[in-house]
Parts: sequence; C-alpha cells; structure tokens
Amino acid sequence: MKKIIAKPVGMFELFYDLVFVYAISKITAMVHHPVNGGIPLVTLLQFLIVVLQIWLFQALYFNRYSQNRYFDITGLLFNMFVMVYLANNINTEWRITFQHFNLAMVAMPVDLIMQYWIGTPKDEENVSTL
Repeated sequence: MKKIIAKPVGMFELFYDLVFVYAISKITAMVHHPVNGGIPLVTLLQFLIVVLQIWLFQALYFNRYSQNRYFDITGLLFNMFVMVYLANNINTEWRITFQHFNLAMVAMPVDLIMQYWIGTPKDEENVSTL
C-alpha cells in the first residue's frame, strides 16, 4: 500500500481562496436581492457554475498535482486575476455582464485545461494521493 504524504498549504493557495471568497461575496450580493420575487436563472448559474466549479477544479489540481513550479503558480495567479475581473464586472443586468462573463468563461477553463494537460504526470506511478 502506498504511503499517503500530506502536502502543506502555501500562501498562494490561501490567497487564491481569499480571491474566491471576494467573488462569492460579490455574486451573493446580487442573489440576495431577488428580481420580481425570485432569483434570476442567469445569476444562479453564474454563482454555481462559474465560481464554484472553477474554484473546485483549480483547488483539486493544485492539491493533487502541483509541485509549486513556476507554471503552477502562474496558472493560479491568472485564474485569480480573471476571477477578480469577473467579480468586479458582474451586474444584475445581463447585457452589461455578457461580454465580461464570456471572456472569463473562455479564459479560465482554457487555463485549467492547460494546467491539467501539461502539469499532470503521464504515468500513474508518480501521482500523489491525498
């Protein structure tokens, strides 16, 4: 049986989590004020899909495959920058948010795909488990 080695949490990971707390608080402020007695579907999808899924995939990559290389940290910083951009430009008016939302939905998944493609080990012998 393979020995499980715990990974220490770095400052970049903690700062990454703070950026997403900021983004979640901005989006929650929009969800908190219902439009016409309900939460718009677009707002709910922005909250659930964009913020939570991007955070989850990035956190899983960094916890499982990251070796604190320049490439890993650059991808993490890029995702933080895009999330702050998206959080600052989200609005309850979809026509205002549309361009910013689409830009973030292209940039962050492409960055994550590149991180997983380049950063994951090709043989399963070298994969560290949590």
